[in-house]
Amino acid sequence: MENSAKIRCWIYLLLGISATVVCMNQNVHYISGSFIQTNIDFWKDTWVNPASRSITLDIFFLTASIAVWMIHEAMRLKIKHVWAYLVFGLIIAISLTVPLFLIAREFAIAKNNTKSSSTPQPAG
Repeated sequence: MENSAKIRCWIYLLLGISATVVCMNQNVHYISGSFIQTNIDFWKDTWVNPASRSITLDIFFLTASIAVWMIHEAMRLKIKHVWAYLVFGLIIAISLTVPLFLIAREFAIAKNNTKSSSTPQPAG
């Protein structure tokens, strides 16, 4: 893997960890009872005013777009278990699982580049 790809991986990891810490720090305020009641309270609050509805819908459509791209990239680069990134993105945080997918993508690209550079090319 090239140095620039390694740097990107570290940046993705830092962003994913930072997003998880910041978001989970806010999410702990919703732990008021059962898992189901906590989720109900959380989702109710995402619709309390036009600003919260706007950002919720924006994140929804961004996540949907990213999911389509992730599935395409996973198929193209043969990255396994793309479903896990998407499911855990919904359960934990998409701001964690997208950077983790980007790291997996960098490794897949590096692996594909290594294979193509070691494959003998026909004489031409």
